[in-house]
Amino acid sequence: MEDGARALSIYARHRAEIAVVLTDVMMPVMDGVALSHALRRVNPQVAIIAASGLGEREAALAEVGVRHFLAKPYSAQEMLRTLRTALREKNSG
Repeated sequence: MEDGARALSIYARHRAEIAVVLTDVMMPVMDGVALSHALRRVNPQVAIIAASGLGEREAALAEVGVRHFLAKPYSAQEMLRTLRTALREKNSG
């Protein structure tokens, strides 16, 4: 996805088909923190995984309810483990 605003638009149209949103923190137009906040307004229960090479945004993400964070660079195994955890939490509660 090229920017957060486009991601939000796609999520709004297809939210029933999307189990988890994986977003980068640094994006043009709308960054990952703003996207996460907007997604929460559309669906307060949406599962969000944020990825970044900059750790200082984790606190801002936590404030909007993002519970899963991938620090760059991350491996495919780390991403899959985080995705599995997010899906398990979403399905259990």
